Amino acid sequence: MTKTIKDRLAFMISAVFSPPLVAGLAILAISVYYESRYEYFWIWALLGIFILIGPASAYVYWAFHKGNVRGLNLSEREERLRPLAIALIGAVIGTWVLLRKDAPAALTIMGITLISELVIIIFVTVFWKISLHTMAFSSVVTLLAYLYNPYALILYFFLIPVGWSRIHRKRHSLLQVIAGSLVGLITALGVFTLFHYRSR
Repeated sequence: MTKTIKDRLAFMISAVFSPPLVAGLAILAISVYYESRYEYFWIWALLGIFILIGPASAYVYWAFHKGNVRGLNLSEREERLRPLAIALIGAVIGTWVLLRKDAPAALTIMGITLISELVIIIFVTVFWKISLHTMAFSSVVTLLAYLYNPYALILYFFLIPVGWSRIHRKRHSLLQVIAGSLVGLITALGVFTLFHYRSR
């Protein structure tokens, strides 16, 4: 089948805004903002990336090359539960390590947010699926707006092309894209409210 310009654009947007990449960039941004010491910045950044999101990403990559999943984005609902469970275990361990090592509070809050979202996603995946792309991006934008500057909320507009790319590639319906965005937004705000976290 010949791919159109829209097909290629949708693929590129999906790749650029993939959940592991978005989460990894958020971890880097939080680490550099809240840790002025250069050597500690790299410690928190690497710990956050490799422990919070590393295990699930490594498993999905392995499963894809073994032929156990059809794609790296886990578009099939039936393929999601095991990687999500591994991601949850990694997030719990990673957040515990960050707490024990006295990491920047914002990074720990991100870990708690990730745990909360994974619990919700795993529950939903039993009978439905929502967009991990829009959930991750919505959550990260909410975190950045709360931690840095409210003007970061303008980044929400990128949810339009991200959602379109998932719908165009027939990975999600409009309702699933919207549901993912809402889960990311509400979960992030809920964690901030529950833990009474205040940005510096």
